[in-house]
Amino acid sequence: MTANAFVEDIVKCREAGMDEHIPKPMNIGKVIETIVHCTGMSERKTAPQAAEQKVCN
Repeated sequence: MTANAFVEDIVKCREAGMDEHIPKPMNIGKVIETIVHCTGMSERKTAPQAAEQKVCN
């Protein structure tokens, strides 16, 4: 996770070996999607409205 959200920053993160990029402010849906993608876990279908809620700044 990083506060750097410009395209150039994302490219640098990927080039440095990061698997994914989650910019701030965090979108909990993106966090869950990334965890599911990176771990192969199946996504829970509860509280779908929480997926669009932004947390942190």
